[in-house]
Amino acid sequence: KPAIKRKMSEVEDTLLRIKVQPGVEGYVICNKAGTVLRRFPSMSQELAEQYAEEMRPLAMKARGIIRDLDPNNELAYLRIRAKKHEVLTAFGAFSISHPRD
Repeated sequence: KPAIKRKMSEVEDTLLRIKVQPGVEGYVICNKAGTVLRRFPSMSQELAEQYAEEMRPLAMKARGIIRDLDPNNELAYLRIRAKKHEVLTAFGAFSISHPRD
């Protein structure tokens, strides 16, 4: 159990660092099935579920393409950037960032 507590502490520390970054609007942590496990405190459950639902198939397709190109390689991060927003996906965790003007 000490190892689990240590891992949870690392997760909490990482989430705290993400929360205080300028421009970060939210994050969603979900499992492989797309079930939301954690979300940014001010983000509604509905919005978190929407991000999880929309990003899951896209992330799975991107991972499949990388494996098709090189079976020895695996996608670690997926970054999608638009004019106003940016979505970073890593191992099922989504971080939504809004760059400052």
